[in-house]
Amino acid sequence: MSAHVLRDVEARLAVYERALACRTFDDIESNILTPMSEYVEADTSCFLQFLPDVGDALRIGRSACHNVPAGSHAQYTSHYVRFDPAVEAQILHQTAAANVFCTSEVCDYSDFVRGAFYNEFFQPNRIHHVLVMIMQPDSNSTGRLALGFHRPRTVSAFSDRQKTRVRSLAAVACSVLRGLALQDSLDLRIETVKQLEQAPPETGVLFFDSQLILLSANAKGLEDLQLGRFQRADGGSAKGRLSKVLSACRELQCMRTLDQVVVVQVAPDDDMVASVQASRAPGGELLFTVHTSPPSAESRLDRRCADFGMTRRETDAVRLLRAGLSTKEIASRLFISPRTVENHLRSIYAKAGVNTRAQLLVRVAHDQSSQPSYRRD
Repeated sequence: MSAHVLRDVEARLAVYERALACRTFDDIESNILTPMSEYVEADTSCFLQFLPDVGDALRIGRSACHNVPAGSHAQYTSHYVRFDPAVEAQILHQTAAANVFCTSEVCDYSDFVRGAFYNEFFQPNRIHHVLVMIMQPDSNSTGRLALGFHRPRTVSAFSDRQKTRVRSLAAVACSVLRGLALQDSLDLRIETVKQLEQAPPETGVLFFDSQLILLSANAKGLEDLQLGRFQRADGGSAKGRLSKVLSACRELQCMRTLDQVVVVQVAPDDDMVASVQASRAPGGELLFTVHTSPPSAESRLDRRCADFGMTRRETDAVRLLRAGLSTKEIASRLFISPRTVENHLRSIYAKAGVNTRAQLLVRVAHDQSSQPSYRRD
């Protein structure tokens, strides 16, 4: 083995070692992007996790960058990503386990450098040559994992040698990033189980992911939706009560907002109702939370809060207050900060004309209406 080949093998093994030491998404810059950028001789780099969204669309979940200003990276993930030709040409249609290409190979680069995306984003960030690796987490996943490596215009384009080097890292990088994504899913399941344990016994609670797969549920929730066991809740097999809840989930998906609650009457014969709300888990995954109960426990509270002019988020906070949760626990349940919860409580107290939690719960429990009503905000 020649000295040149030996040095390349040693450098690659060093990258493997760093990557395999990556334990959290916070470590991606130091353990994956930095050593891989050095190995492929890139000035800057980034990681993007594309998650399934409404229809065939994808949205960005986790992300990280190396030597790219945080503000610029945030601009890309929130706006410019939709104009990236690599995303349009490859990420949305990726079918292979891993694919490595240069952006110049998937678009007319002479036209691209004259466009707004290049001049507003690439040029200010000294990006001209882009080498991309797209990975599919597994054969059943519609999500994608992407690594991008960048060079400025003042240096040469990425060569076949750099592309070969990136391909040699694909298996290890995909394995590590896939493991982190699975850990995100596990953390979400642990959080939902914790919330189930804290739910009042008279309220059913169920959690569905973005693919409408049932993640967790308590016994009351399974009984209320007539689910005998955990199962994939796809629209084709769902019947009766479950189908109404899934329709509400899809409606919230189309709204593309997290500040809405849909209340549906799932069982007219016994006045069973369900409130459905969408939220983002810490990893970026869309999560649907479903509460089921008779109107006396759920719908009446919604109506009373609406009478006081409370927003849906404020109503959620009141519901959790009634369940005995602390400010910190409410923040965890709603995926917001304790300070935001405190701001909600101040607004709630003002609207209800009370000064304490005890006074608030007495006030919202005093229902002046004899007929149940259902509302969607």
